[in-house]
Amino acid sequence: MHDTAKNLEDLRPNPRSVWLLVPPPLLFVLPLVLGACLEHVVSFPVAGRVVGVVILGVALVFIPTAPILFAIHKTTIVPHGKARTLIERGPYRISRNPMYVGLVLIVIGVTFLLGTAWPLLFLVFPIWVTQAKVIPYEEQMLERSFGDDYRSYKARVRRWI
Repeated sequence: MHDTAKNLEDLRPNPRSVWLLVPPPLLFVLPLVLGACLEHVVSFPVAGRVVGVVILGVALVFIPTAPILFAIHKTTIVPHGKARTLIERGPYRISRNPMYVGLVLIVIGVTFLLGTAWPLLFLVFPIWVTQAKVIPYEEQMLERSFGDDYRSYKARVRRWI
């Protein structure tokens, strides 16, 4: 009886977090804005504008490719939306969350371009929200929708990189 109760408990969705209502790009802009504001108060420089350009170039592999695949497969890009297709191509072969990886890379790249390290301090917050609140909900919904196919994909491909 205990196993049956546990299995039924696994089927119940986690409550949707309020963080699912915040568009992820907006969440990742926050460290840049806070960092730029703090830079005016206390300078905390970081060298390497070339590094910033390279990191932004890598982000461009993740950011536009993933939404294009969502459009091709006619499935939702909204974190709390219901997926119709499990996408395993393109950047999804190396990360289950390439758009989030891309957003992190954009913040890091822009941080280098700005020449200040402050945004890196604030980057911890959107990464935590994404890791602790958004991704677990998305994974639960994907597992519910795609079952063994998603569990197999999850076993092959890491959450971030």
